[in-house]
Amino acid sequence: MKTISQFKISGFISVILGLLVGLCSCFGNSSNEEKEEIPLVSSAEFKDGGAYGNVLSITEEYGNINTEFIKSDIKTLGIENASFFLLKYEMNAYEVHLGENYDDVPEGNWIALWRDGRLRIARNLENAVITLGCKEGDILFIKAKVGNEE
Repeated sequence: MKTISQFKISGFISVILGLLVGLCSCFGNSSNEEKEEIPLVSSAEFKDGGAYGNVLSITEEYGNINTEFIKSDIKTLGIENASFFLLKYEMNAYEVHLGENYDDVPEGNWIALWRDGRLRIARNLENAVITLGCKEGDILFIKAKVGNEE
């Protein structure tokens, strides 16, 4: 059986929790409101005929590489959708197709897709990070592919 002081304390805690919930709802969007999208700003460094950018994250299950490159970076480099660009990391270079779906390329080929406004680099049904050998925070280099350039 609860004592009178226990009822007072639990009542006091309920009032405080109610005030906190009300206060929090004043500062944040409720789940029913649309969230305003914050425009992405480029942090790529343009030089050497291309752009340098960081690996933001790597998907655990498939080894896809999420980069900091945004659409304006790709446009600045003259890379168009459904075309190829060069990806360089350390001493290795790969030809990557800028597409819309993984099946835009044959199994094992490199593909770049847009995810949350940023460029994801992957391989169709293969692990991109194992092949490339990069990790979060590493710097990648990309540039438009011209002719038979490697």
